Amino acid sequence: MKMNATYQQSVQYQMWSEDQCAAIFGTVCRVLAKTGAEIRNAEARELLKKAGCYVDGERVRVPEGLLRWAVDAAPSSITMYDRLGEPAYTLAAHVPNFGPTNSDTCVWDGETDTKRRATTEDAVNYALLCDALPDMAWASTLVLIDDCDARISDIHELRTMLPLTKKPVMNFALSLENLKDMVKMAEIIAGSPEKLAVNPFIMTEICPVPPLQHTDDGLAQIMYMAKKRLPVLYMPGASLGLAAPITAAGAVVTALCDNLMALLVSQLTQPGAPWIGCVLSDNVDMTTVHVTYSRPEYLIGLSGAADVFRYLGLPCCSNLGATANGRFDAEAAFETTAAIYTSMLSGVNMAFTNGAMECGKSSSIEELIFADEAIGFIKTIVSGQAVDEYTLAEEIINGVGPGGNFLMEAQTAAEARKQWKSACIKGMTFEDMQTADMPDLGQRLRARAKEIIDAGPQHPLADDILKQLDEIVAGAQARVNAK
Repeated sequence: MKMNATYQQSVQYQMWSEDQCAAIFGTVCRVLAKTGAEIRNAEARELLKKAGCYVDGERVRVPEGLLRWAVDAAPSSITMYDRLGEPAYTLAAHVPNFGPTNSDTCVWDGETDTKRRATTEDAVNYALLCDALPDMAWASTLVLIDDCDARISDIHELRTMLPLTKKPVMNFALSLENLKDMVKMAEIIAGSPEKLAVNPFIMTEICPVPPLQHTDDGLAQIMYMAKKRLPVLYMPGASLGLAAPITAAGAVVTALCDNLMALLVSQLTQPGAPWIGCVLSDNVDMTTVHVTYSRPEYLIGLSGAADVFRYLGLPCCSNLGATANGRFDAEAAFETTAAIYTSMLSGVNMAFTNGAMECGKSSSIEELIFADEAIGFIKTIVSGQAVDEYTLAEEIINGVGPGGNFLMEAQTAAEARKQWKSACIKGMTFEDMQTADMPDLGQRLRARAKEIIDAGPQHPLADDILKQLDEIVAGAQARVNAK
């Protein structure tokens, strides 16, 4: 044995150095101290004022020391559990996880090449796919369903998803009242509020109004989740040149101002409340003024943000793993793979837009399953390879000798079984592809989806639990009808 020797090294990548990350955080501290942000929730303003912030109407300015306290108070890692109470994945430095998009309004149907509004059936299918796909760490319905009361569509989506997957779930809430109903669903499944807090399998995403504006309801949701000790994913958008400066560093500063201001509210509500940092530094095509995922600048900003969150010791999330295309084709596959590879290398803890198309306007089965395949492929590349006595295979080489082959060696069989295998991606010759009954990639992806969907739920909930969930939905419907 050699001391202090490296036997396996993974692929590594860093956009910004520690000094650069420190400069970005320092700028965030100065902006929030000088300019501050609009806090549109009275309870949050009172919390901030008592903690020593300067409050002038809705404008709140933050002393640097207080912001640094909040960063240090938040946990540096979060473990998410499945609904059976088993650890599912961990958000920690250099640990990448991937999962589906959320709240896309439309679905692209690859079989008919049409786009339509999403339905409950789509939510069912996506939940089943998320449960079965090996590299989707959590589940969501991917879509905003259009065939229910829009005021409580978020509640319907969670009720649809929970019986179809045991994986942790990511949701969003249209209002604080809806969020309370959704958390109540999770508490029923967990057995109690305390059990859910100890083994959380639900997190919620909340969005501010960039730049430097935080909504009344969004802040109320943050404080509610902090009191429940449940994870929050706060997602400020920083569209380069629109809602943020056009430079990557400036965009990340702007979005971090939003994220860390909200983090401060969370930690003042409940020190140690789980928090997931996020920066969505979306690139903008200035010829159309549309957000696009088809630019390298989009990947640069998100990679840099991951470096800063790692410097701060906070778990982080980014919208990496999707396409700007409206169809699943070669361009979509290229964009998706580039985003997943960048996410893996930069160590983003949650890459959450897998399955999304048109920069999150729509989704597709083909895009989701292709993303899962690409994640498995790239994980194999970046995980590194050991160089030790076993892998060097010196004795085997000497034993086989000149002109021999290694096909019958036990090591060959053992290692071949470990190699990554694709369910859908096949290396085919031109002649193979000319065969009349040979399906193309889109058809293979759809066939894989049908196989999973036809198998149905693998982890159903008990009837008494389903009855309680339905009662919550009925209560929510009555609540919004009474308004």
